[in-house]
Amino acid sequence: MSTDPAAAPASSTRARWAALAVVVLAGNLVVASWRAHGQAPVWVVHAGPEARSVAVDGEEGGACAPGATCLRVREGARTLRWTDAGGRARALEVSLLRGPLERLLDDGPVVVVDLDAAGDEGPGAGPPAGNALLVEEASYGDARPPRPPELHFGQARYDLPALDDAFAPFPEQATGGREGALRRRVVALTGTPARVLERLPAELPTARALDYAEHHLARAARGARGPE
Repeated sequence: MSTDPAAAPASSTRARWAALAVVVLAGNLVVASWRAHGQAPVWVVHAGPEARSVAVDGEEGGACAPGATCLRVREGARTLRWTDAGGRARALEVSLLRGPLERLLDDGPVVVVDLDAAGDEGPGAGPPAGNALLVEEASYGDARPPRPPELHFGQARYDLPALDDAFAPFPEQATGGREGALRRRVVALTGTPARVLERLPAELPTARALDYAEHHLARAARGARGPE
């Protein structure tokens, strides 16, 4: 067996360069993740009729139009403050934390805050908001059939699994969703309970629509009684 004396140094040099490239790439990923840290998206939902200002930790807030608006909020424990439709000050604490890869890809759970979920009961509060979140799927080509829609309601904050389309229409053609040719999205159904019920898709399980109706009937009954 013969060996080439020049082959070993050349192979060693290539290995060192490859290791250096891996270190540089890893360093760039760490830096990019660090730069992205503190900029997690928070979706703010309300029924309007006018835009509301939401302050984060006492800083000047962003104007959130009726429907869904995305705010960029520093990661960590934060306090959101706003004034509700009845003119009362409201606050909600949120904790935001993503992993390095989620920061790099600007991905991760979808955090949604419903400004109308609290404080719409009792005298002078006005008609209760019936805001709800609808999670639905669309399949393209040979993808499996979409699962039935999901309806979320009655909470001030939601942490939804990562989605392909947050508060946006489905694309006309599949563009690489999380499950290939199948995409998931969330949309906000805002307004009174009657208006939301009219907009529920036929594919939604009837039992879930009844849960929604019963929830808001109970809220309306508590509001009519006033504070206990």
